[in-house]
Amino acid sequence: MKHLFLLLLLLVGCAPPKNGTMRLARGLRLTPLEMSDAVPAQAISIRSIIRRNGTPFRFDAFSEQEPGRLALVGMTPLGTRGFSAVWEGGRFDYDHLPFYKLPIPAQELILAYQLIYLPASVLTAQLQKHGVSLEEGTGLRRFQYRGRALVVVHYKNEEIRFEGQGYTLLVKTHEVEDLDL
Repeated sequence: MKHLFLLLLLLVGCAPPKNGTMRLARGLRLTPLEMSDAVPAQAISIRSIIRRNGTPFRFDAFSEQEPGRLALVGMTPLGTRGFSAVWEGGRFDYDHLPFYKLPIPAQELILAYQLIYLPASVLTAQLQKHGVSLEEGTGLRRFQYRGRALVVVHYKNEEIRFEGQGYTLLVKTHEVEDLDL
């Protein structure tokens, strides 16, 4: 009986959110955005800090985006895979170590990376359907809904500051070079 209970805990811990949407504002629920053909192929190494309620959560990750797919693999402090999140063809797959708990839902993290890295033209086309507007300036992206700022992204060289709903995501990015072995 004890083993069955532990197995159930492991299975429940790996399950994605039930309805697959995130509440970003009153009346606004979004899933991660479609990775259209206009999305450039890119592989990057990311050093991230998520601050929620003043507590920092640090992790290194690797991200790979291409038309139709975005994959994010987060590493533990020992350099092993802590989680993997893949958004492909409207389907979200998430897997993590039982002890590795992100401070925000993994789907929300995928959406945050999309808002940071996807071209403005891709974002605008998809977000307008939901009544979200994108305002861009030098080193800045501001996403608004019903006249209220939802998310603000600040860019300074390779450092990015994402101010979301109830948390801040600090990101430092490095492009991964193709390796010829």
